[in-house]
Amino acid sequence: MTHAHFVAKGAFRGELQSTRTRFNRLLKYLNLSVYAAAPILGISLRQAQRYSSGEDRQEVSLPVAKLLIFLQKQIFDLKRGATSSSE
Repeated sequence: MTHAHFVAKGAFRGELQSTRTRFNRLLKYLNLSVYAAAPILGISLRQAQRYSSGEDRQEVSLPVAKLLIFLQKQIFDLKRGATSSSE
């Protein structure tokens, strides 16, 4: 997947508020705190805090964004499978 294609899907591009909001929403969806997310995402606690607060006016790095979206998809698929098997 190219960077342009990934950006077109709207992962973590755009204004600072949007980037921070998406990062925090995905952490909430994954039931992860900023502290728990840092080692899972392979970043420092301080970097996770920067992404969460939006203080550095930087976008979430592409590898971290891809990993978050992958984890979200995995959890979604697991939840969907658990729901359909219990019906």
